[in-house]
Amino acid sequence: MTAVKLNEDETIEKSVIGGVVALALVVGLGLAAHKVGLLDGIMGGTGPAKIAAGIFDVVKDQAKGVPAKVLLSGTVATDDDIKALQSAVEKALPGTEVKNALRADAKAKEKKREIVRISLAADAINEAWPRPRFGDVKRLELLWKDDKLTVRGAVFSPAANAAFQTAFNKIPEASRGAMQLRDVVRSNVPANTLQDDLLAVLQGRAVVFAEDGTIKADDAAAAAIVASLAPLLKDLTGLEVIVSAGAADRTMAMKQADAIKTALVAAGADASGLRPVPAPRNNLLSLIVREKE
Repeated sequence: MTAVKLNEDETIEKSVIGGVVALALVVGLGLAAHKVGLLDGIMGGTGPAKIAAGIFDVVKDQAKGVPAKVLLSGTVATDDDIKALQSAVEKALPGTEVKNALRADAKAKEKKREIVRISLAADAINEAWPRPRFGDVKRLELLWKDDKLTVRGAVFSPAANAAFQTAFNKIPEASRGAMQLRDVVRSNVPANTLQDDLLAVLQGRAVVFAEDGTIKADDAAAAAIVASLAPLLKDLTGLEVIVSAGAADRTMAMKQADAIKTALVAAGADASGLRPVPAPRNNLLSLIVREKE
């Protein structure tokens, strides 16, 4: 078979067409590779799931399985990034209930606003979707920002802190942010349980104070309140109880709060965990319990 000879114009045209097709293939493959690379950067070889693998191992050891809930929040560039992130966390912690509150912003990377928070445990108070603590973990959040992982929160034992620190130290230095994990003391009585017990005693009862802000020595009602409260406050390890009794004048309100603390300590309450603070005039006697950090 004899090949058909092309004239010069036909040869140039076919060369141009071939070049365009080749360029289109290169560009198409390049865009595909960029997209894969972006998702890999979010959750793959250099992203938080891969970098945090050792941290997740400590989490699973502390939880004796996996934590009950994980909250994802922050901003990434695309919806694909959001899906990839959730998929990677679910793969790393199978069985965990994941709530995805991430949002996409196409300009996030350009503006250096990409940030991912992986919250594995959080205090229940004031949390719309509380993440229960587990093992010796009180609070734990992994923060991915500027391609670096930061670990922050609070744990109840030096051993747990050391385990997380060891895992953190194994992260490549270029991907290591900060280690912000604090040791805290576990309370012997749950804060919410103590709060409920105190409220049951108070039930809106008030103390009548003398003009100098002290409790009247012959006030049987005040003595009965103190006698009922003090046994509940004898061990405040890991807790802080804010004591207040309102007055029109801040100085007087502080004197009254101090008087309540003095009376409670005299009746056997743990002085180290009582913190008197002034309160507005219409506030009744109040004891608010919270965990120390």
